[in-house]
Amino acid sequence: MSVREPTPEQRAAIEAEGEVLVSASAGSGKTFVMVEKLIRLILTGKADVSSVLAVTFTNLAAVEMKERLRQALVARINTETDAEVRKRLKEQLSEIATSDISTVHSFCTNVIRRYFYESGLAGNFRIADEQEADKLKDRAVSATFDALLEGGDEQFLLLCRAYAGSRGFSKLKDVLLRSYNKVVARAEYAQFLRSLPQMYNAENFSKVAQEVFSPVKVSAQWLKERCEELSPQVKEFIDAGIFTVKHEEFLAERRALAERILACKDIFECARLLEGLSLSSKPRNTSVKKSGDARAMELDDALALLKGRIDGMKKAVSEISDREQEFAAFSESGKIAAALGALLIAFDENYARLKRRAGVLDFSDLEHKCLELLSLPHVRDEVRARYKYVFIDEYQDVNPVQEKILSLVSGENVFMVGDAKQSIYGFRGCSAAFFTQKFVLLQKTGRALTLNGNFRSCANVLDAVNDLFSQAMTEKSCSIDYKGTAMMRAGSSAQEGGEVHIEFVPEPSEVE
Repeated sequence: MSVREPTPEQRAAIEAEGEVLVSASAGSGKTFVMVEKLIRLILTGKADVSSVLAVTFTNLAAVEMKERLRQALVARINTETDAEVRKRLKEQLSEIATSDISTVHSFCTNVIRRYFYESGLAGNFRIADEQEADKLKDRAVSATFDALLEGGDEQFLLLCRAYAGSRGFSKLKDVLLRSYNKVVARAEYAQFLRSLPQMYNAENFSKVAQEVFSPVKVSAQWLKERCEELSPQVKEFIDAGIFTVKHEEFLAERRALAERILACKDIFECARLLEGLSLSSKPRNTSVKKSGDARAMELDDALALLKGRIDGMKKAVSEISDREQEFAAFSESGKIAAALGALLIAFDENYARLKRRAGVLDFSDLEHKCLELLSLPHVRDEVRARYKYVFIDEYQDVNPVQEKILSLVSGENVFMVGDAKQSIYGFRGCSAAFFTQKFVLLQKTGRALTLNGNFRSCANVLDAVNDLFSQAMTEKSCSIDYKGTAMMRAGSSAQEGGEVHIEFVPEPSEVE
């Protein structure tokens, strides 16, 4: 067993049953919790090693989990006096090397090899490393471009006009590969690509316009609330003779602007409102500095900062034309999207042909082939029956294909651990919103838990980080309520103190 006793937060997660999602902040001991839970299940006889699927995102994490389990079993065997229990524990120990404590891709590989005859694949396929996969992609790009050029494909010629230039096809190739690497994170990407032409309609145009307007409204709401927050302070310093009535008028003008923006029916009305907008400058008042009042100087700085928020809103809508022109541009971009979708499908077919010839699968193939197999009822039922417990580490980094795979093999006991604040793989289809939505759903039944006790950092570091990110990471800005999951000291006296130094990097113009 582990030497350190779990904290109350950790114990609650270890003892939780059923489908559980744990939001674990950095340094909160999430790996300790996962391993401890797994060890207890094995030692208490609730599960066998062979009935557990534990998915990690690195081979190193999988090796560490296996080693921790091995050490716990050895320690228990050495102290166990019951012969039957010792026998069972030894059997469990022998299963660790071949257990399904692995990466997602290792699990997918095992499923494909076990049921290769259902997939049309040869059982002796290899997994292409990144270098080999890149070479095959380059060949597939050349084959695709050559065929479409030779056939005079109109959609491809449209893309050439849009992307080809002095560097030849290099830009179009870059767009193709970046788009492909992102789209294959979808469970049914081919179907999605074929549906692109139907997506560029009036209804979706309105949705896009609202999405563009949304951050502007967030800024306007912030401006309104900030003006309301500062107003009593301005009045206080007017009464003290440090500020003037012009400061109050300055604040009221900006609050009125925020309310007008919030009242706009769409981004187009907002763009016209902000076009050529002229506002009064912040009043200059030498009394502020002469007063020596720190609060007055801080308030004066706060008023100056309002300009930046307004400038940001103006910049966000500066290139927006009227609704008719923007819809025409939207429709035209739909033709580009449809052409790119067709190009991606053609590339996918050529790439798949080259991989078949080489007898290889890439990492994306492992996910999609596994998903295809699990879509067969008898395969899904057999695989699902193998696992009594499923563990998923770094759940915030699970992409849509992996999420579907894991949902198909999971039963009633699923233990997911992650941290939406550490989601960094948006480029491959992951999103903090996925994690947040599931957390909110499970919270209703008490199966969403948190680990906020940080063992890693000193108190002053934690306070500084919490203060900064509580303002930066909100549900409005990135679907994350940082304040609700702020990190706390885990209780050790060694965490007292610490220092925080902030270095400001000058703007390029200042460096020059």
